Amino acid sequence: MLLYLSASENEKLFADYCDRRDMYLDFIDMDQEHSLKTAISKNRNMPNYKFVLFHFTKTPVPEADLCEAVSFIKKFHHARVIVFAPQDAQTTKVFAALVRMALHELVAVSGDTDLFAELEECLSYEGKGFSHSTQIAATAHIETVRSYIRPRLEIPEGFSLTVGLAGAQGRVGVTTQAFSLYHALEALGFSPCIVDTAQAFIGALMKLYPEETGIRGSVVSIRGMDFTHAVQVGTGHNVFLFDCGRLEEGNIQIFQACGLRLLCTGAKAWEFPELAKTLRAYPHAAQHLILSFVSPKEERQIQPLLAGLPPAVFAPWNPDIWEETNKEWHEKFLIPILKELVAL
Repeated sequence: MLLYLSASENEKLFADYCDRRDMYLDFIDMDQEHSLKTAISKNRNMPNYKFVLFHFTKTPVPEADLCEAVSFIKKFHHARVIVFAPQDAQTTKVFAALVRMALHELVAVSGDTDLFAELEECLSYEGKGFSHSTQIAATAHIETVRSYIRPRLEIPEGFSLTVGLAGAQGRVGVTTQAFSLYHALEALGFSPCIVDTAQAFIGALMKLYPEETGIRGSVVSIRGMDFTHAVQVGTGHNVFLFDCGRLEEGNIQIFQACGLRLLCTGAKAWEFPELAKTLRAYPHAAQHLILSFVSPKEERQIQPLLAGLPPAVFAPWNPDIWEETNKEWHEKFLIPILKELVAL
């Protein structure tokens, strides 16, 4: 018998799999439960379950609640506990705590994870084994060291922020900066999601990375990053990055409704007139300027021309949109702004 705890959208996910194995499957909707421990302790069939699977699709994973539920199971029952959770820093921390509780069946889920193959291994006689747990513990140790090095913020419960990114003209790095900000925000402890308002690139990325794409509700996860076309409540994110493309009448209202508004521009001679035109058309719309693809020499030449404009930052070159490479971005630009917004 398998007790499966997850969001309601996953209720039927493993039904056919369990039927093929002649395994009885019982489901608990975690969205309807006050706590995991309560859901477990009030289940009258608990002594009969051979396996208990916790499947999280939203972050952050509730570490204290999950550990209490696992402790209850280990204390009063003989079921093998299995945990599926999104692959991120929070899951690494939670898995480290579960390893210390002698759990081995832990799966960090990314876009290319084969859930059925992972479950098959977890249900097998030997399961994941000791070496898998050792690797989790080592990864958690590395993540702990990184957390001391990189700057983080105390994010209050219920915090949410919308960030608008638009371009003074086309091809000035709006989407590139959205990716860069996504990684920076994630490194600071936020849970970001990019909103493709023009529906310009999500479909293309899904075709390019079909094996690394997952869909849950309105959110598309591609290579570990989350995207959506429309913001909906309950996705588990606290920062939404609106990629508006070029700033124009069709998206100015979306842009102006955002809590933080960033206007991207280039630094070439033919790009500054477009920036001036955009600032005249939409005065006070942008709170900060992001200048993309600027060399150090150009930065020195441009600085005197920025007097009287919104505060400007020169975004460093990011060679890989899927990786966090701009460490200085956090300290020089994001952290002062986010500290004020978090404190509001």
